[in-house]
Amino acid sequence: MPRIHSLTFYCVMLCCALTLVPASSSSAGELALHPDAFNDGIQSWTGSFSLNTTVDSVTLIADLDFAVFTAADFNANYGGLGYTPDGPLVYTYQLLNNGTQSITTEIVGLSNAVSSIGTFNIGDVDASTTALGPDARWDFSPGVGSLEDSYGLVFSSPNLPMLGNSLTVSASQQGFLSAFQFGVPTPGAVAIPEPASLFLLGLGGLVAMTQLTRKRRA
Repeated sequence: MPRIHSLTFYCVMLCCALTLVPASSSSAGELALHPDAFNDGIQSWTGSFSLNTTVDSVTLIADLDFAVFTAADFNANYGGLGYTPDGPLVYTYQLLNNGTQSITTEIVGLSNAVSSIGTFNIGDVDASTTALGPDARWDFSPGVGSLEDSYGLVFSSPNLPMLGNSLTVSASQQGFLSAFQFGVPTPGAVAIPEPASLFLLGLGGLVAMTQLTRKRRA
């Protein structure tokens, strides 16, 4: 089987060979547009991308669904299904194979703090191996077959989400295909504020408003 390099390598080497159509799909699974997904005040971090890549008449067609949850909301929806969060935010993904080529690897690019990679049972095929560093990676052996869904793919992080990259791979005797996607959530550089920090920020704002009011009255 061909060697799978890091996602940074693919960002440089494979972009020109890919045909991608980001869109919400009619076959999207339960992570797409999830009502309990984390909202940072600007957007709700949930959605779906359609992947469609053809090389030498061999085609990879799939949906990649995603949702970011707080640990409490993840446990409320998926507790007991195989993964226990160890960070305040939980990043989840799922592959839905709409083509004929088996999917053998999913990679999400990482550049900030991540812990506790794993899977949870909301699909047909569990990952055979998982790994962190330099990216988050899930391998499937055998792969996620035609019209099958992967388990939920998951890791925890203390950091707020930003837009990042993913790579979906099909490596078989029929050929080697890869679909690069920009726009999936991945941990950014800013940590989610702790409750104590939020309290101090609120207290600081209250003090500032009080002082401003006193100056106006004076």
